[in-house]
Order: sequence, then C-alpha cells, then structure tokens
Amino acid sequence: MGVEREGAEGEGSVAEGLGQGGGSGVEPGPTFIMKDSETERKKLIDEAANIRAEVIALRRAPMIVSNSEIACFRRCPREHNYRYVERVEPIVHADALVRGRRIHEALANLWTGRDVSLDGLSPADRAMMRAYRAVHGPVWSLRDRMVANVPFRVELVAGVTLVGELDELGIDAERKEIIVEHKTTSSDVSPGSAYWRDVVTTNSQASAYCLAFPRATILWDALRKPTLRQLQANKSRREPESDEAYEQRCYEQLTSEPENFFARAKIVRLESELEAYKQDVRDVGNVIWTSWDGKAYRNPDACHTFGRPCDFFDVCWGSSTLDSPQFRRVEKNHTEQVADRYLNSIEIRAHKWKEVAK
Repeated sequence: MGVEREGAEGEGSVAEGLGQGGGSGVEPGPTFIMKDSETERKKLIDEAANIRAEVIALRRAPMIVSNSEIACFRRCPREHNYRYVERVEPIVHADALVRGRRIHEALANLWTGRDVSLDGLSPADRAMMRAYRAVHGPVWSLRDRMVANVPFRVELVAGVTLVGELDELGIDAERKEIIVEHKTTSSDVSPGSAYWRDVVTTNSQASAYCLAFPRATILWDALRKPTLRQLQANKSRREPESDEAYEQRCYEQLTSEPENFFARAKIVRLESELEAYKQDVRDVGNVIWTSWDGKAYRNPDACHTFGRPCDFFDVCWGSSTLDSPQFRRVEKNHTEQVADRYLNSIEIRAHKWKEVAK
C-alpha cells in the first residue's frame, strides 16, 4: 500500500500560477510559490492521514499470519515483500529444499503406513532413512492412526490468527492426540546441545503447536545428517567412491553412533512462555501490517543465510527482475495457501478420527 502522488497535477498547479502571473504582467514572486507549495503539502498530509486511517481499519480486521511468514519478515523485509506481498516465488527451488521435502515425504509415508520409496534421495539421505528404521524399529502401532501434513489454525489474541501445518497428527493408544514433528539437521542433537536448548525454549513451531493443540503430546523427532563426505578421485585414489559404497559407509556411521544422529523429545511450554510467544507474533504482525508505505529494506546479512544465495539475490542487487523466467507470480502466498488447506482438511480429519474411534 503506497501513497500515490499525482506529480503531474501538482506541477500543473504551479505552472498555471506562473502563467497567470505572467499574463497580468506581474512577476511571480517567492511568496506566491511558497503559498502554492503549502497547499500541495497540506494535500499530501491529508492524503497520508487517509491512508493511516485505512491502515488502522485493516489492523482491526482479522490478521492471519504463519510462522514461516514471520520468520521471513524477520530475516529480510524485502524478501517478505517479494514472497508475501508481490506473491512471487522461484520456479526452481534450491537443491537443499528439494532434498528436505523428499525426506519428509518418506518419513510421512513411514509414519502413516504407506509404501516408503527412497527413489530420488541422495546416497547419504538413503542411508539416513535406512538407519532411522533400523534404530527406531518398525513403525509402530500408531501408523494407521496418523494423518500427514495437517494444516491448523489458532487464534492467539483477538484479531490475530496463526496458521501452520503439522508433519503428522494422530491418536495414540490412550486415544490422546499426538503430534510428530520431523527435523533434519547438520547440528549436534545429543542431549544438552544448543539444538535442543533452542527447541525446548525458543522454537516458534513448538510454541504454536502447544497453543493449537494444548492437550496433545508433541514429539520432536530429530535426524542428524551423516558427517562423511563422498570420496573423490585423487593422487592416492584412482576412481571416485561409488554411490552404493558411500551410502553403506554413511549407514554404518549412523547405526554405530545412533545417540549422536537420532534423538527425540517431548516438548512442553510454560504458560508464561506461551503468552510471550503470542505477544511476539502480535507485535511482528503489527509491524508487517503497518508497513504501508511500500518500503521494504534489504538485509545484506541475510543474503546467504542458508549457505547459498537467497532466491531473490539477483533481483535485490540489480542483475535481474521479478519478471524474469526464473520466477512466477502465484494467486496466493504461502500463508494464504495454508489457510485454504486448513478449511479443506477439516472434513477429512473428522472422517479419519471417526474411523479411528470405531
């Protein structure tokens, strides 16, 4: 939302004043120009006041946000503007993101009792999935009671609604709700590590789940990636290591030290922590909604946050545009898509729980 300044009209007002002055034989003086400029200034002030009133009205309307959107805005307002305001997304996603989605799909299939395919996974990821099953055993009496990729929404405070999506939601043997959240990481997942300090205290997803499903058990399922690298040809090695040999080396590393690569924890939050989280979401949401002047600054410190250039790096730094073939405009941004999926999933989930209860 920006202030539309009709520059031509303003310039015409001054020009006409000069023309009238010339026709009467009176030279236009600085007092006359200052008077006209003051009129224009008041016009812009009134225009801005109207826009502020509109923003206030919007803030009183229901606000729908997601943790992904908030994280994006905190990371870089310019990226947020491209993804969530302009509704632009890259056509080709980063390799790491594609690999992560494939692993999550395999885990979802495993937990919900569907066939698990390792096709399309890298050798290290195939080893991780094989080791996961070897370490944790067969999955489990819960699998026919689980639903994958479950959208949810929860009103945090009056007028502020959060939407998101769970990896899996199910009913345990005691007929209580259980949420399973899978996370692949390169970080140390051993007890007491920085990874777990983040999850149990500050992680936004965990806080959202506690609010949306206050009676559910939240099981955080961490998988650390293998630390071995595939061997390449060099002076002492004539041929590069085959994918099969590399996969087996990774598998042996993961299964020989399972406590360093696979870990789970049940997540809880204190009431005070949840209140602080709600306040954070409301405050950031208000900042997003009041960014009404159309200015979204760049954050150069976030250009390589994930070890690769941001999807919009070339656009921000002038070598590409949002209209280039590498991007596409979508009808709805991620938050809006999740909100729609939530509405479409209610009936499906109700039917699933009805069947489970029989």
